[in-house]
Amino acid sequence: MLVVGGGPAGRALAGACAAAGLATTLLDPAPDRPWPATYGCWAAELPPGLPAHVVAARAASRSSSSVA
Repeated sequence: MLVVGGGPAGRALAGACAAAGLATTLLDPAPDRPWPATYGCWAAELPPGLPAHVVAARAASRSSSSVA
């Protein structure tokens, strides 16, 4: 299995493939670059029992907008 992209999703996929016994290679052109925060979720979507220290930030309020 060749997984292209070593961000959070790519690393999770490569780990799952390797754990399933597949010969796995993870290819990333810039493996040392920082990961920008480009994701989020509602608190209710987090797994039960998740330690508080793994949540980097919580929003005090929410908003929505649309682009016409």
